Amino acid sequence: MLQLNSHTAGYCQMKKILSILVLFFFVAFGSQLVCAHADDDKVEKKNNGGDDSTGYNLNYSITHQYKLFQLSQFLNHQSLQPLFLFYGLKLNTLLLSGDFDFQPQPKPKKRLGRATLFGLGHMLYATVSYWIRQDVMREDWEYQFTWKDQKRRFLFYDGVRFDSNTFTFNWTHSLAGAMYYNYGRANRLNPLESFLYSFGVSYFWEFVVEFKEMVSINDTISTPMGGPSIGEALFQFGRYFRTRKPNIFNRVLRILSNPVLSMHEWLDRKRIKNQYAFDEDYWHDCRFFVGPRVETLSGYDSSTLFHVGMENQLVLIPEYGMPGASSMRINKPLLVEYNIGASIGEKGLYEFEIFAKSVFFGYFSQHIKTGDNEAPGDTLPGLLDDIDNDDRVGYSFFLGAATAFDVIRRDPLKFPGYEEESGVSGLPDMEDKYCIINLFGPTFDLALFQRGLKVRLAADAYGDFALIHSHAYKKYSQLYDFGQTKSTLENHGYYYALGVTLSSMLQVNYSNLELRGKLKYRYYDSIEGMDRFQRDMADEDDFDLKDQRFSYNLSLGYRIPNTPVQLVLGLEHMKRWGTVEDFSQRSTERRSYFQIKYMF
Repeated sequence: MLQLNSHTAGYCQMKKILSILVLFFFVAFGSQLVCAHADDDKVEKKNNGGDDSTGYNLNYSITHQYKLFQLSQFLNHQSLQPLFLFYGLKLNTLLLSGDFDFQPQPKPKKRLGRATLFGLGHMLYATVSYWIRQDVMREDWEYQFTWKDQKRRFLFYDGVRFDSNTFTFNWTHSLAGAMYYNYGRANRLNPLESFLYSFGVSYFWEFVVEFKEMVSINDTISTPMGGPSIGEALFQFGRYFRTRKPNIFNRVLRILSNPVLSMHEWLDRKRIKNQYAFDEDYWHDCRFFVGPRVETLSGYDSSTLFHVGMENQLVLIPEYGMPGASSMRINKPLLVEYNIGASIGEKGLYEFEIFAKSVFFGYFSQHIKTGDNEAPGDTLPGLLDDIDNDDRVGYSFFLGAATAFDVIRRDPLKFPGYEEESGVSGLPDMEDKYCIINLFGPTFDLALFQRGLKVRLAADAYGDFALIHSHAYKKYSQLYDFGQTKSTLENHGYYYALGVTLSSMLQVNYSNLELRGKLKYRYYDSIEGMDRFQRDMADEDDFDLKDQRFSYNLSLGYRIPNTPVQLVLGLEHMKRWGTVEDFSQRSTERRSYFQIKYMF
């Protein structure tokens, strides 16, 4: 009898243990479902049924994984388990009763019809404008609408060439590509579909609308590639500014950052509200800056210019910088960056620059704890919050595939003290312009956290297609005689090239201090044998050109405590090398600047 009771007691004890384990399983499972359901409901209400392909519900799966991680950490606290077990009974009662509907919300349909209408409308406007300006465009006309001529354009080598247009006319094709791309993104197409959309529109224009012209190689590269680099950055920042409070400042930025989204919001104003706003908070670093900049070029006197601009960066990973541990592959945009700046002198606009970058997919890993090693609370992501509320320890890292766009245009005639005869006197060519399309390459980003100290290291490597101002050609043309050469070089001072870009950035933030350093190296080699007027050019006059640039930038910033205002002192140094065959030209540029930055 005693032995039977002993077995019975053991059986009962085992049954209790198994019951507790089963109950714990249902509690954990039910909690996960509640988190997923609540997240789904939040996204549905805020974005009116956002689409994962557009980013309206981009982060559902990632956020769900992160919530499960937080839940598992929370349940590990033994003091809380009885409470969870008690409420778990009620939770499982609801689950079994069917009061919760855990079916995922259907994705809204892609608006292919509207995207097509916008593309056709844009094409109609551009076509009418093209034929109205036929007196200007006639310079590029070489073919008739006949089978003989069109066969040469489509099927033969001589109908596909680099064009002879001006620098401004050519680099702005990338802006058109960014607009085509956003016609797709605004209508719920994903990045790949939007790229194919802009690619199709661009090639239709080149091969069909411009049937009188040769097919421009540079246009077929720069127009569609403007979509992923510029277009995606503007799309995400357009959404970011629509997530912020709707004050006058943010309303203006909404329109300026992405007018395509503004047009679609107006069309949907009676049916859908705030359809492009993010459903998550993302780490961001946005700054306006103004201040004087002193420039010195080899052999020239220094001159002071007024520099103004905006620099923005947005990390599209909700976990980035937040306490917790995660490791995952991400098949959506990870990071976008968009910077714009202008220098103004006594004679007007002297220089402007636009830079855009988008990282589309990659691998993300992170392990961060707060100072007390507890589960995280709610923390607003952003550089200001890194400064004010940082007791984190750990790292955040991602490796991804990126594309970028960079254009700069400098007008030497607007520089105080510049003389047009400077080339004759032996001084280096002060003019500078380039449009660089970083076609594709790896990007690396590592952030280390040690309580109040944050160290961030980033690096990029790209293969490039570029429009490059030749640093040596002006002096070379004054010293040597030659016949007709590359048409854009002879008439506009730039040439088409292939090259590479290598860059890195180190940023250290501690309390209100910020130290930042940047390095960048670029190398370009001209493309021969593909000029529009190649048949009129002697082989020896189609000479090889090379240009290299190496620059570094160091800055020290101090943020005025408890304000979004930062004061920055900086120094920039750039070396340029240009060669035409065996002739070379070198110069050095130095810039020192003071900036007042508004961080938001």
